[in-house]
Amino acid sequence: MIRRFALRFNLLLAIAALSSAGSAATGEPTDPGWIDLGSPSVWRGYRQEEFPESWSIDPQSVITTDGQAGVDLVTRDEFGDFDLRFEWKITPAGNSGVLYRVTEKGDATYHTGPEYQVLDNNGIVDLESRHSAGAIYGLYPPTADAANPAGEWNTARIMISNGHVRHWVNDQLVAEATIGSDDWRSRVAETKFAAWERFAQSPRGRIALQQHGARVWYRGMRVLPLEAHDLR
Repeated sequence: MIRRFALRFNLLLAIAALSSAGSAATGEPTDPGWIDLGSPSVWRGYRQEEFPESWSIDPQSVITTDGQAGVDLVTRDEFGDFDLRFEWKITPAGNSGVLYRVTEKGDATYHTGPEYQVLDNNGIVDLESRHSAGAIYGLYPPTADAANPAGEWNTARIMISNGHVRHWVNDQLVAEATIGSDDWRSRVAETKFAAWERFAQSPRGRIALQQHGARVWYRGMRVLPLEAHDLR
């Protein structure tokens, strides 16, 4: 009896250890290195020092825009390699996006930063796949239409490590690419991004939320910088 108890106890310890290791290896949000992005103090307007009036953050850390013309939000801090998690929802036919490695050397956030497309797919007529929800906007279409209808929350994840970027929609990996690869450069050359020489050139930059004239909500937004973690 004692021997069987000891074996069971050791087995439980082993399972717990494996579970803990798995969590660390995948960068689950329990890691102490995660940074909460749900505070106005984290953000400011693009090329501004203040938090813009067209955006707001409520006590539940839901970030939203009023749907009027305004400026994009950018983080005050810069990030290189990171794991970003958040949820989003948008109004019918709405369009927004989350950009990364944004610098302020362009006239707009999308002049320098690649974009995770946030969109109501069902509300757009003749939607091009490279512009649909979860796409690496304009470059890599999602492999599946995994987004929920307008007005419903979606989970999202962006992970970039050593130039390799991946996008998830509702726990489905839908797009990935290697920034600066031959394939990446050939795709950029065929798009509007070719006109902006600083596009996707910086190894570090700000995370940006796009103000595109639609009401959009973001919540649970948090980022784990990967430079100091073995979470590749």
